[in-house]
Amino acid sequence: MTSGQPTNPSNDLLRRLGRALRKPGLPRSSVFTGDPGVYAYSVHPDDPALLIREDEAGTQTVGVIRNGRFRPGRSGR
Repeated sequence: MTSGQPTNPSNDLLRRLGRALRKPGLPRSSVFTGDPGVYAYSVHPDDPALLIREDEAGTQTVGVIRNGRFRPGRSGR
C-alpha cells in the first residue's frame, strides 16, 4: 500500500455528481446529442396535466402522454 489515502473511483464520481446537481437544470448539450428523435419533456407551467415536448431546434409542442405515446394537443382530459 502506498502512503496517503487510497483512491476510490466511486468517491470521485459522487463528488462530481454532487457538484453537477447543485445547479438547476441540464445543459442542452447533455440532452441533445445530434440524434434524431430525441426530445426533452417538461410539465406545462399553467396546467400540470399537460407536457411540453422540445426538440433540438427549440420547437415546443404541448400535449399529453396517452397509451405510452406523446399526443400533441391541449385537451388532456
